[in-house]
Amino acid sequence: MIWESKSHMSIKVLRLTGIVFLGTVAGKTLGFLREMFIAALYGASHNTDAYLVAFTVPTLISAGLSAALTTVAVTLFADNRQTGIREKSGTFFSSLNNIVLVFGTAVSLLCVAIAPLIIRILAPGFQGDALSTTTFLARIMIPMSTFLLLAGLYSGVLNAEGNFSAPALKSISYNLCIIAFIVVAGQHLGIEALAIGTMIGGISQAIIQIPALFKKGYRFKPVIRIDSGILTAIRMLLPILIGVAVSQVNQIIDRMFASTLTEGSIAALSFGYRIFDLPGGLFINSILTVAYPSLVRTTTSEQGDFRKAMSRSISIISFVATPLAISMITFREPLVRAIYMRGAFEESAVGTTAIALAFYAVGFLPLAINDMLKRGFWANKDTKTPVLVSIGAVLFNILFNALLIGRMGHGGLALGTSLSMLLATVLLGEIAHRKEYFSWTELQVSLFKTIVAGGVMGVGMALMLWLVDSIIPLHAAGFLLNILSLVIIGAIGLGIYYFTSRLLKTEAVRYFHNNVIDPFRIKLRQLVSHRQSNT
Repeated sequence: MIWESKSHMSIKVLRLTGIVFLGTVAGKTLGFLREMFIAALYGASHNTDAYLVAFTVPTLISAGLSAALTTVAVTLFADNRQTGIREKSGTFFSSLNNIVLVFGTAVSLLCVAIAPLIIRILAPGFQGDALSTTTFLARIMIPMSTFLLLAGLYSGVLNAEGNFSAPALKSISYNLCIIAFIVVAGQHLGIEALAIGTMIGGISQAIIQIPALFKKGYRFKPVIRIDSGILTAIRMLLPILIGVAVSQVNQIIDRMFASTLTEGSIAALSFGYRIFDLPGGLFINSILTVAYPSLVRTTTSEQGDFRKAMSRSISIISFVATPLAISMITFREPLVRAIYMRGAFEESAVGTTAIALAFYAVGFLPLAINDMLKRGFWANKDTKTPVLVSIGAVLFNILFNALLIGRMGHGGLALGTSLSMLLATVLLGEIAHRKEYFSWTELQVSLFKTIVAGGVMGVGMALMLWLVDSIIPLHAAGFLLNILSLVIIGAIGLGIYYFTSRLLKTEAVRYFHNNVIDPFRIKLRQLVSHRQSNT
């Protein structure tokens, strides 16, 4: 075997990272396009509420388990690949595939049969036509659950084999199928078209990866062999499943409470959360992906190295998350209007969705820090503590929802989610501090400076937005003018944030200058000097 050089490996890693990032961007972009079509055709209506609650059923079946299957498959199949046991990998793959297929089919059939009971639990406020419509839509979409589980398994196997492009196509094919079907049949079939398109899109996530599996030599055999590998997979699945599933529960709880409110409340929460989730999926996850391997490496060295790496990672992720949160709060209405306001999505829906977005955004910074803290525990092989704290966050969310829904409606539900995440982050941070993963004192100073800089940025952008809106009312302006205004004001706001952070000597800015800007300046000077000497 010819070993690759470090530089070549770095290029390869960057290339693969680029593939995943581009796939994520494409999927997120199409996801927003899908939401725009849904908003335009169905609006924030009772039909949209019914679809979203119905969609929760296949999500409950597959979302957490699919992600867990991906993680387990990466670990186990990468091990088989390294040892070169191809035959074992093939048999193991077929066994695991068939177990998932049988399990998914059995659970799906059961859920189809008891769908009315599930809907009554998920949406206790639904009665009559709302209940029957939601049940009907759920029965259309439930069969895709099996394919979503298979898609998770296939993604893990392909990632273990070094193929990241085929799994990256999942969300693209999913969103394209939904968009295509509602464009073609939406006017004729109504909300049923959205449910059918979703089912077809879910099925496509598994099918689109099969050619890549064949290319890697995997075949589907009618065999189920319960060996040590299968038992290991089952043991690994449970704690990972709990950790992943808990993150989905808060949305479900919010929808359960929202089902008792006025028409369109569930849709407003969903549309607001879609915008809230975008910057996290693109920027925060990218940072987490880069930071986590470094954290793992530092656990084998001195404790001080890990503490420094952990503190620096939290500072950097806070520095990135703060302006994103401030921007979502400040631009809540223009963002919602630019993305969704067309067709059946009216001005009243803009207001309700903007409220949900703003209160979700309150929890964006705590969520980013929480995700970083969890990776600190995982790096130290502690998966139990983050799961227990996440379960606590769910209980906090239920409590805050019950306290706030009466006074604040659906906005209280979004705020309850953010407050529960804040408490969970403080609790997890305190445990991490006691384990000496990082220093609270150092982090508090860094967070204070970051939040002050974010506050200055927010005030500046709010004043600029008010000034622009008083000259050119943005609610009556077109799509392009809204976007142009947001881009210009956002760019100025980021400039304010950066220079304020420099004045405050924020840790992340200092790190950025020492490791990015200063080395770039040195390289540039060396290049200029070299050219001058040659001339």
